[in-house]
Amino acid sequence: MKKRLEGVGGCAGFHRIKKYLKGFSLTELMIVVSIIGFIAAFAIPGYGRMVRKSHERNAILGLLSIHSANEIFDARNGQFVPGAGLNLAQINTDFSINVQAADLIYSYTRTAPALYRATAAWPGGTNAFTVRVDQRPIDLNGDNPCCFYGVCPTRPACP
Repeated sequence: MKKRLEGVGGCAGFHRIKKYLKGFSLTELMIVVSIIGFIAAFAIPGYGRMVRKSHERNAILGLLSIHSANEIFDARNGQFVPGAGLNLAQINTDFSINVQAADLIYSYTRTAPALYRATAAWPGGTNAFTVRVDQRPIDLNGDNPCCFYGVCPTRPACP
């Protein structure tokens, strides 16, 4: 049942107002969808790059924590923390640190009393990479830590 609008002039006035309350035309909807598609075409690849970069930064921070703890252990004991193929839980226990996994797989191996390697791998499908740090001094502008496997967003390849 249609209500009569006051001051519009009866039913004829109601139909004039109703004409403007219909909705969007197909052309307007197509323009909006194309604008959203255009924006998404630029945003989605950028988002993927930022996710990879974020995982690489998390890997570097975790490896820097392992490196620092190992340097302290070496200063106190004259050698690096012993171990081969240690996973993150063992690394956190042996080094007395708390590195968070954040979708990364950590590994630590001491090959000699004065040599070690620690890695953090991100299994990102086709974008997977592994960052490595060793006993050499940290050089964020150089190659320690370095990109051991895959293509890292900011780190150079390992020598």
